[in-house]
Amino acid sequence: MNLQIAENWVTSYESALNGLEFHHEDRKLVPLALLHLALEHNAAIIKLIGLGCHGSAFALLRPQRDAFLRGIWLYRCATDEQLKKFMDGKEPPGIKIQLEQIEQTEGYRHKQLSSLMADIKIYLHDYTHGGLCQSASRDKGDRIAGGYSAQQLEWLLRQTLLLSFLTILEVCYVFNDMACAQKLTSQFNELVSDGN
Repeated sequence: MNLQIAENWVTSYESALNGLEFHHEDRKLVPLALLHLALEHNAAIIKLIGLGCHGSAFALLRPQRDAFLRGIWLYRCATDEQLKKFMDGKEPPGIKIQLEQIEQTEGYRHKQLSSLMADIKIYLHDYTHGGLCQSASRDKGDRIAGGYSAQQLEWLLRQTLLLSFLTILEVCYVFNDMACAQKLTSQFNELVSDGN
């Protein structure tokens, strides 16, 4: 996986989503705003890696995940009252409850989303809040400097791309545009297979 492939993916989904329109209603607007935020975090992670700001890139993976899950939960699971409370500034249920409820909906019953979230969970708090991984990566013996290994950066690229792909599928679901979902799935699979 390389940075150019990740940049190409961002260009592909931005182009496909440009101009999609929907009837303004909170049930779609609020989740779409969060899914859009998740995609913005994806694009920012890729840009930050390119700039060599690796610690900041890693720190955005958790907010990307959170915006993605909240967007899905608010669209598929939240009651009208829960949506209104969220719009009034109240926090939604925790990640565990969101995942349990999401995985009772179409397309998520296979429980693979929980598995994916569990695989990355142990790193997210550390990367976002300056834990051992963030500090250890800067220890260069006689100096302090940024720098992650190629394997760590590849891991980050794979995680952010996978989250962005799942986000895109959810955006297409909200718009009820399966043709767009199929087109972007093909593009994603092609890009990812070229990177292996």
